[in-house]
Amino acid sequence: MKKISIYCWLVSLIFILSTLYAKTLESFPNTDEFKEEILGKKKVEERLEEELGLAPAKKFVPPTKTVSSQSSSQAKMPPSASEPQGEVKKEEEPKEVIKRIDLDFTQANIEDVLRVIGEGGGFNIVVDPSLKGKKIDLHVKNVTIDEALELIFNAYGLGSAKIGNSLFIATKEKIVQRALTNKVIKLENVRAESVADLLKNIVESVTSNKEMNSLVIIGTPSQIEEAEKIIAKLDIPQPQVLLATQVLEIDADALRELGIDWSDAITLSFQETKRPLGDIGEDTIPSSSGPLLKIFKFERTPIQFNTIIKMLETENKAKVLSNPRITTMNEKEAEIFIGDKVPYTITTVTGGVANTEVRFAEAGIRLKITPSIIEEDFVVVKIEPEVSYIYTWRGPEDQYPWIRTREATAYVRVRDSQPFILGGLISQEDKKNIYKVPLLSQVPIFGNLFKYEKTTSDDKEIIISVTPQIVR
Repeated sequence: MKKISIYCWLVSLIFILSTLYAKTLESFPNTDEFKEEILGKKKVEERLEEELGLAPAKKFVPPTKTVSSQSSSQAKMPPSASEPQGEVKKEEEPKEVIKRIDLDFTQANIEDVLRVIGEGGGFNIVVDPSLKGKKIDLHVKNVTIDEALELIFNAYGLGSAKIGNSLFIATKEKIVQRALTNKVIKLENVRAESVADLLKNIVESVTSNKEMNSLVIIGTPSQIEEAEKIIAKLDIPQPQVLLATQVLEIDADALRELGIDWSDAITLSFQETKRPLGDIGEDTIPSSSGPLLKIFKFERTPIQFNTIIKMLETENKAKVLSNPRITTMNEKEAEIFIGDKVPYTITTVTGGVANTEVRFAEAGIRLKITPSIIEEDFVVVKIEPEVSYIYTWRGPEDQYPWIRTREATAYVRVRDSQPFILGGLISQEDKKNIYKVPLLSQVPIFGNLFKYEKTTSDDKEIIISVTPQIVR
């Protein structure tokens, strides 16, 4: 019992001291650290009572943290400038103030006016000597420095070049000349002459070199840059067209086996001329009564067409006289000649000396073909066939050939690799042969008794097939 009473006395003493200690703390700031210390001592006191059995055990409730009035007031205060912030608002930079001026000059020296403007803009003005003493009028209000200069430049045909913080002012012509430069550009895919014509209005000067296929351009840097952009768009690889042609001598009946029906063909009139060669005092004789040119678009493929031709050749119904193939650029003319060059002589007398010259006359078939790709798989072909042959011989000794020529022009629209046929080029030829007795046929008046002319007709059907193929 004595031990229990001592414990009770100690507990009472601790309780009294704790109460006095708590009342003392009320006069000090109510901080969380002091409260936790007091609560901790109370917790010890309760545990001692439990151990001695003097009081029932109480469930410990963790203290709730309260916010003091002091901390609450601090939370409401705006953060100081020294504390870090999540977003820092930048101070707005002051906007640049555009300076505007009023100018009122009557018959003033241009260098004085420009000097005033330069002082207002904070830059130096250098005037070309040719402008000194020039009088100008300027009356403007509320304009910027740039606007004032632009008004003067436009009114008096002036220009400027900026050099550092200075402005050199002169006539536009002199400014352009100071800025002119030159450049040589070599072209790869187009003719320099054709491009030069397009650039004449863009640069100061442009000349073409045919041998090097290049351009020499003179102009300002901006003009040359613009010219280079145009050249880059023009100097690109041009599409090509392969022209596969066949000249065939074929029977009329074999045409039907080939699938050609001239009733569906395009018919054109030949322009026929007779052209004597040599100095025999005869002019070219035109005639419009020549045979007709017929154009037929063949609906079969080139392979089918060639297969039928080979079959007709084995049956001796067709004969391939020539098979030329030529490649040309898009919209560029290609020329094919199939024939002979017939020699003849011309004798001239100079100073009692006779000179004999050998010349040649062409007789045969000449084709001028110009393809134009209009769509991805279509080609418009301009074709100009010319058929010529020796009609007869003329001259004192029949030494000059008389060439007979038939010409026509046609346009045909076909698909890529679709052949078309030209017929009627030489459907019938009338030849005049002169037979005579040497020496006696040259006797005046009676010479005709010893010579005669015989006209022979040689009927042939010659067709020309043309197959344009776009080179991919």
